[in-house]
Amino acid sequence: MQTEHTPTPWQFWNPTSCIKHKEDRWDIAQILCRVNHDEPFERLEADGEFIVLACNAHDAILDTCKDLREHLREYLKANTSPPRMVITDMVMQLNTAINKAGG
Repeated sequence: MQTEHTPTPWQFWNPTSCIKHKEDRWDIAQILCRVNHDEPFERLEADGEFIVLACNAHDAILDTCKDLREHLREYLKANTSPPRMVITDMVMQLNTAINKAGG
């Protein structure tokens, strides 16, 4: 059984460099260090915002990819025209992306 992550939506909380649950303000993670200490704080802030954006979008992107994969599979069953190879490649790419995202 896989442990579930904290539900989204998340937000980046600038004063403490924490990623928190948007509604309940639970601490999820804190960005503690920078790889290069010469980099400005804005890089840390941008990284936090990117993490939140990716996590909040994850479920919608994964669901959309799964729906598209199913539509393409149905198309492949019904058609044998030349674009079939391109669509087969797309299905394989979607499978790779979906598996990488944990779906």
